[in-house]
Amino acid sequence: MSREEKIEAWLQEILIETDCFIISSKMGMDANYKFFIDSDTGFSLDKSTKINRALRNQIDESGLFPDGNYSLEISSPGTSEPLKMPRQYKKNIGRLLEIVTNEDETLTGRLKEIKEEELVLEVKGKNSRGLPSDKLPTKMKNMNINNISKATVQVEFK
Repeated sequence: MSREEKIEAWLQEILIETDCFIISSKMGMDANYKFFIDSDTGFSLDKSTKINRALRNQIDESGLFPDGNYSLEISSPGTSEPLKMPRQYKKNIGRLLEIVTNEDETLTGRLKEIKEEELVLEVKGKNSRGLPSDKLPTKMKNMNINNISKATVQVEFK
């Protein structure tokens, strides 16, 4: 098992005790390890710190880097990063999403519900020019998550 595989396996073990899960990772040749993690209840600085300390302790105790020369970063993917896992959709129910389908159609709507691999999006009606309009009734659109190439949460200012 490579260093990278060991470190990721240790992280998976640590996360079993939490509501957190790995979204992605970047592991550089220069012993620079970055893990992007999300949580069902929000990924706080406190959660990040606890996970980082636990993983760092595991790495140090293992002797994987006898000189201690490695870098470890645990963070959230950030608001501009697309949703990658069905589990992420669940925590964003009620939020506005911009979705690009596998057919390159772009939709913006409020996530109302998610069932297994299908989500329900409330989208605005479109006017005669095909533009979304607040004056027209909204409609519910069911979508299979597998038909989504990119979905990002839209930041709203109220």
